[in-house]
Amino acid sequence: MTSRYTSKLRSIGAVTPFSHRTMNALLGLMNVKASIKDLTEQEDKLKMELMSHMGNAEYLVGQEGELVATWKATKKGTRVFNIK
Repeated sequence: MTSRYTSKLRSIGAVTPFSHRTMNALLGLMNVKASIKDLTEQEDKLKMELMSHMGNAEYLVGQEGELVATWKATKKGTRVFNIK
């Protein structure tokens, strides 16, 4: 961080430099956020596949008739997908 930038930040509020430990925490957090983004994209893709298979059905059942997922309309009319 340049001293010019630091001076600008100090005029706004308190500034603290990062340490080796904080840098590791920051990098770890960035990796976790990237993983969450990737997993969310995978989740959305798999949900779409299941909802496409279900069509207009509200319930998805397993081979033995057990309820495994629902895709039901709310009072507002939007459909919500839930895994049981």
